[in-house]
Amino acid sequence: MKLSKLFVFILLAGLVVVAYATSAAGQSLVSGQIDGKVTDPTGAVVPNVSINLVSTDTGFSAVTTTDAEGVFHFALLKPGSAPLKSR
Repeated sequence: MKLSKLFVFILLAGLVVVAYATSAAGQSLVSGQIDGKVTDPTGAVVPNVSINLVSTDTGFSAVTTTDAEGVFHFALLKPGSAPLKSR
């Protein structure tokens, strides 16, 4: 009985250490996002526009499409310069 209590204690202590380490590692991630809205010269939203992002620092590229309200979103981007182009 005493051995099982010790085993449970060690198991719980190990889980706490793993949970803390995972939490601390997740906090060191540095990222950003770009949100935008595509409109025409009259201010009307433009849906279904392909938006291309290419990082000039890392070469990373991504493509997304505007939704019905003309909104687009890029998430979890590394810091740096990344011009956007539309088609």
